[in-house]
Amino acid sequence: RYLERVGSHALWFLGFISVLTLSSQSLDAATQIVPEELTQAIVVDDGFGIADAQMKWTAEADERVLLIWATGTLLSTSDLPEGLRMIQEKDDRGLRFQLYAGTAGEYQVNFRYQVEVQTEKSSRIVLPTGFALSHRARIEISDTNIALSSKYAVSVKEVAGASAKKSVFDVIFKPGGQCAFARLPKQRDPSEEQAAFLVE
Repeated sequence: RYLERVGSHALWFLGFISVLTLSSQSLDAATQIVPEELTQAIVVDDGFGIADAQMKWTAEADERVLLIWATGTLLSTSDLPEGLRMIQEKDDRGLRFQLYAGTAGEYQVNFRYQVEVQTEKSSRIVLPTGFALSHRARIEISDTNIALSSKYAVSVKEVAGASAKKSVFDVIFKPGGQCAFARLPKQRDPSEEQAAFLVE
């Protein structure tokens, strides 16, 4: 009987290891894809940016997408729907959080993260999120004398009159590339200035 118990425990343990191995192999072999849509609302203040983001992704089974790199701090996520789970991976490029779809479906995930402003590079912010086919962001900066520049964007438009205490910009990023922007001092526009003549 002792040998029977030992044998049954050994078989259970081997089965458990086999499941873990198959699961690990499945994750390693999962297809890395780019989600359809990523939208972000980013508020920049006191050397940090806080972003509320939403990712939409039509997945096939055994696919995964990059959520964020660990250069940003993941603060929270919405409840993940059935069939979707988060995994952490680390390689020579660093730690990253990914979403893995065990089953096909249309998924939507909301998440919040924090990222530091790189002040040594013209107050530059590199977004830690992954790529998306459609990537839009509304960026609020607590300074009314600031312009925003990004060589990774298709368009950058200031939202006039959005706030009396902040500068607000709508940005559309290029698909499939790094996403970053820089804060710059706003340049004077002589066309909007009126000449004043003083007579003694």
